[in-house]
Amino acid sequence: MEGSESEAVFDACDLNPQRFINEVLNTSDDLLDGAFQFCLQQASIITGYGEKQSDELAKGVSYLRNMTQGILDKRMNIWEKYCLRHCFSVPEGFLLQKTQDLSVENLSLQEGGSEAELDSQLSSLREKLAAVRKESSELHREIQALEKQASLNNSYDASIAEALQLYEPNSTHEMFQAFQR
Repeated sequence: MEGSESEAVFDACDLNPQRFINEVLNTSDDLLDGAFQFCLQQASIITGYGEKQSDELAKGVSYLRNMTQGILDKRMNIWEKYCLRHCFSVPEGFLLQKTQDLSVENLSLQEGGSEAELDSQLSSLREKLAAVRKESSELHREIQALEKQASLNNSYDASIAEALQLYEPNSTHEMFQAFQR
């Protein structure tokens, strides 16, 4: 990335991708150190070994840490190369806009010219919002009416079901005899 177009763009924006990558690498090393120190402390507490066994335990944890560090270093090197080639590279033809070229007069003219346009857009959006609010309130009233109708239908259905339960045990022949008496 050194001496490249990407470096010039990042420098102009006061960004330093290599510093970011170095910070990530340092942080991962610190986390790894902390994790293995914690493991050694916990293993010493759990096992309750004497000083001789504690030295052997420290050697074993150190061996595991070095093995893990080697694998992590290889993977982080791959990650660093990927970041520099893909994440922190500027596409060809990218032009960094010079902010110094914009004067206060140009900005005020641009803002003034589009102010009327923004006002008309704002008015249009307000009208649409009012229409949506009106439609929403109509739909809300319709939902309430449908809920009332559904409630009435449910109460009618419940009444009919109750009446049917009263008459089901008796046969129709028995009911006619009861009416004739």
